[in-house]
Amino acid sequence: MEGDGDRATHLRYSGLLVFASKITTAFTGLYFMWILARNLTQQEFGGVYFINGVLAFFLFFSGVIPYWSSREVAVRKGGAYVSLLSNLFLSLPFTLVYLGLAGMFSAEGHVPYLAVLVAAPIISLTFLLSSTNGSINALNPASLAGTELAGDLLKIVLALFLVVSLKLGLVGAEASISAAYLASAVYSFRSLRKLAHENVMWDVRRVARWLSLSWLIAASSVVSYFYNGLDKFLLGLISEPALGAYGMALLLASQLNPVSSISTALYPHVLRAGGEDKKASRDLLALTLTFSVPMLFGLVFFSVPLLSVFSRKYAQLSALPLFSLAAAYFISSTFFSFLDSLIYGGESIDIGVRDLFRSKFFQGFLMQLVVLAVMIPVMWEAGLKFGALGMSIAVLIGALLKLLGRVLIAGKRASGVFPHRTFFNSLVSASLMSAVLVCLPHGRSFLVIAEVFLGAAIYFGLMYLLDRQFRGYAFYVRNKLVGSKRRRWGSARVERLLLS
Repeated sequence: MEGDGDRATHLRYSGLLVFASKITTAFTGLYFMWILARNLTQQEFGGVYFINGVLAFFLFFSGVIPYWSSREVAVRKGGAYVSLLSNLFLSLPFTLVYLGLAGMFSAEGHVPYLAVLVAAPIISLTFLLSSTNGSINALNPASLAGTELAGDLLKIVLALFLVVSLKLGLVGAEASISAAYLASAVYSFRSLRKLAHENVMWDVRRVARWLSLSWLIAASSVVSYFYNGLDKFLLGLISEPALGAYGMALLLASQLNPVSSISTALYPHVLRAGGEDKKASRDLLALTLTFSVPMLFGLVFFSVPLLSVFSRKYAQLSALPLFSLAAAYFISSTFFSFLDSLIYGGESIDIGVRDLFRSKFFQGFLMQLVVLAVMIPVMWEAGLKFGALGMSIAVLIGALLKLLGRVLIAGKRASGVFPHRTFFNSLVSASLMSAVLVCLPHGRSFLVIAEVFLGAAIYFGLMYLLDRQFRGYAFYVRNKLVGSKRRRWGSARVERLLLS
């Protein structure tokens, strides 16, 4: 049986592995968008976003059943394949409605009808991925690493063939995206087969119970989808040029999102612990801050050259909005997933429909509604008066409000988990990194990528010197990479550093 130290280090390793995978897919995703931007017309490139926006209205229910099923899978009550089948059945009516309205979407968005049809499989594949990934995260979060990467690699290869070579335009782009979802689904299902050894494929009572609880999660998903698209929708109504500048800033700021994956392993751990684990929570938040702080500094420092990689005309227009959006994404990627794990991981597994109204699930939903009601007029006024910069500041205000709401709901569960020492060391290391980079000649275009890697080397070198727990992470990862067949160097030292 694993000791506390083994469980804690395994949580960190799982978070690091998934984070590394997410960072890799962030780069592959940017490269894919670069291929499309260079080879599609402006209208076709906008069509990719239009079809993605339409699909979002058919995907909000994809996470409802997996939300409840993953909680039972995490505490070894089974249900992984029941969740998979029920979610696939649930995707069918959404897919049929989408196909029925495909002609209207094509006409309204001025996109090829075939491109809309080619994107249809994404609906069922998203439902499948939501279920399999939810169960995998509950059983062994580290196994999630590589799921998106498998799809992204195929997506890039197909884009080079269909879009660049065959000149199929938007149809080729959507075919590449659909194929990527299929590859990710196959990879995810194979991973689940290795982890879940269950004979029960269908359970009417269990599915009925999940569906009876589904209304709250579905409502939360609708509010979340609406809120996440509100800034772009309102700014599009106010000014399309402002939306273009805002979109470029948003594209870079969203690169902080992978940091939230470090907390992936905390949720099932808290569920199995029957409540909270202060040490594991503090350690994972420290690890999250170790990566999110330098990424925030890097986005601010490299704002203009990074924007120039995509288009020089956006470099000055989007730099100021990027600062506010980077701060907003730093808050959300660092704290939201982490706090949600503490809040909802401590709730009863066997919660009933009546209990929902007294639970933190319902409190979280009310918090979302309050923030939405407050932010609609704030976003409109800020965007109307100050354009892209005003909207980015409004998004930052919204992130602060949602953070405050989560802290209040978490209450005592969030007390004593903030790693002050690691946060201070991260700030010092990131500040020194920026000071060194200021003294160097600044590259343009793709030379900035080399500077980014140099900055990362400086930061992590400083953290190795300043932070003893970071040294423990480095030793632990090294030992993992060496493998069990060779002598694990410094294992006693690793334990002393990580358990201190």
